[in-house]
Amino acid sequence: MVTAPTVLLADDDPGVRTLLERALTRAEMRVVSVGNGMDALAALDLELFDAALLDVSMPVLGGLELLGEIRRRRPELGVVLMTGLGTIDTAVRAMKEGALDFLQKPFDGTRVVIEALQRAIAPRASEKIAVGAAQMLGSSAPMERLRREIGKVASSSATVLVVGESGVGKELVAREIHAASGRSGPFVAVNVAAVPEQLFDAELHGHVKGAFSGANSDRKGLFEHASGGTLFLDEVGELALPLQGKLLRLLQEGVVRPVGSTIEQPFDVRIVAATNVDLANAVRAKSFREDLFYRLDVLRVTVPPLRERGGDVELLADAFVQRAAQRHGRTTRGLSEGARARIATYGWPGNIRELENVVTRAVVLSVSESIEERDLAPADHRGQPRHGPL
Repeated sequence: MVTAPTVLLADDDPGVRTLLERALTRAEMRVVSVGNGMDALAALDLELFDAALLDVSMPVLGGLELLGEIRRRRPELGVVLMTGLGTIDTAVRAMKEGALDFLQKPFDGTRVVIEALQRAIAPRASEKIAVGAAQMLGSSAPMERLRREIGKVASSSATVLVVGESGVGKELVAREIHAASGRSGPFVAVNVAAVPEQLFDAELHGHVKGAFSGANSDRKGLFEHASGGTLFLDEVGELALPLQGKLLRLLQEGVVRPVGSTIEQPFDVRIVAATNVDLANAVRAKSFREDLFYRLDVLRVTVPPLRERGGDVELLADAFVQRAAQRHGRTTRGLSEGARARIATYGWPGNIRELENVVTRAVVLSVSESIEERDLAPADHRGQPRHGPL
């Protein structure tokens, strides 16, 4: 099942935002619209976008500066810039900074914007498919059990709690549940623990124009965006206690009321939540509400850690080597016997995320045709390579 791509739109002109929001929504894209570069950076911390459409001239943080920050944070994200004051020098700089396209306002119809974004989205969509296929590789008993669990819960509309250690691929499992569910709406993911407390209601419920400073147009909340589909609430175990009560009430009542509005709107959303926190222990420690725990823990899917998946580790490593070599233009042929043995015996505390990180770094930095054991240096907590192999 193909889900609607999510686009980050940043422009300080509310008229342009409204025009583009409507056009992109008609083109079956989900749009998160903000009025300045700082709000765009905040949105990047909350969601995974498939493309970004940025205005060059915005106060405080313009499109070019924002592009540079995106390149540092999310180098794979396709970015399209637009401006009403464009020059050749600006366009050249935008391309050097990594923009995929540079559009001049006023547009000769919105089709040119849609087509530019579709070109930006295409590589990201292929990347998602490649990553998902790679991470679901494996024929170990834990993976076969996981596939059976996904199949059992997918057809139900009941809430699912996906549990497992950090880096095991809980969002991927949530996407698999959605894909097998038959729901026609989109898959929408949000890291609820990263939503600022003061924006929590607006993010989940949406808001109407004029509801607060900066609310220059109506904006749908995440529940309305996910209508008919699946809303994935990641890191739910890290949600602050005051916000847990708000989430519980929303799930119990089944309606949203946009900030600034008096009208309640029912939603049809399948909830899948995920956490690496033991919620039962958190309930006993009074850091997680018991009523919310039982609301979320209706059906449970447990994702196995990589160290329990046996030979799957080597299959994943081979897939990551091929993908990294293609992406970074390397001619790496594969893993040496020594590297393969080390990968198979290492405990992988960071799970799939750590494996992909280590393999990608080895492909990029290796000076030989195959990955040797000495190339397999994991990163420390600052992201710097440690000395020596795993």
